[in-house]
Amino acid sequence: MKKLNLTDKLYLIEPQELLVIANDIKDGDVIFDVGAHYGEWSSIALNNYKSLTVHFFEAVPQTFKILLKKMGNYKENIIFNNFAISNIIGDRPFYFYEERPGLSGYHRRSEETENNIIHTTPKILKSIPTETLDNYCRFRKIDKINILKIDTEGADFDVVKGAKRLIEEGKIDAIEFEYGGCWQENGTKLEDIYNFLTERNYEVFKTSKEGFISLPKFTKEMEDYGYSMFLARRIR
Repeated sequence: MKKLNLTDKLYLIEPQELLVIANDIKDGDVIFDVGAHYGEWSSIALNNYKSLTVHFFEAVPQTFKILLKKMGNYKENIIFNNFAISNIIGDRPFYFYEERPGLSGYHRRSEETENNIIHTTPKILKSIPTETLDNYCRFRKIDKINILKIDTEGADFDVVKGAKRLIEEGKIDAIEFEYGGCWQENGTKLEDIYNFLTERNYEVFKTSKEGFISLPKFTKEMEDYGYSMFLARRIR
């Protein structure tokens, strides 16, 4: 495990994410940061590894402008994309919370979340363009993703489904995704993404401060919608 040099403000980075960065990245890797926000996750990776190629995907125009500003010092092998990654090509309505942009997504948050956490109602952006990873990589002739990091407020499974060809052809080494109450608000289940990945030669781990916990079998107790992070590694 690599000892990370942490010089950035880490207010949006969980300890579990640092574990993935320290264990699953190596010099020269290709990283896809889907739901990049301000680029905090990838900034740590770029500061600790050499010759990375990072593809950023951030759909919200206001957040994308800040991403460009914050990541402007990284000149080489950085690709910025101001559209969403999903399982469809086209566009989708998007609920944007100006005060808490990191909680924005395809589905409106629950009344409880809006009242107690966000303290505002969303602005509806009616034409967020969407792309699939399969199509994106086919068009750009990309045949390997070492780390696919996903943080899309409950739409993580849509991202994974849109990379079905890449996954089935063994072209994505590891996939990090978040899980929590927003999945319930979106009507998606951990069991579905777990089955999708394990049926396609991936081992799923729950990440914790202590390390990676292998999940050889899905149990109903896992579907609790409590905030947690997972890593799927391709079985070689």
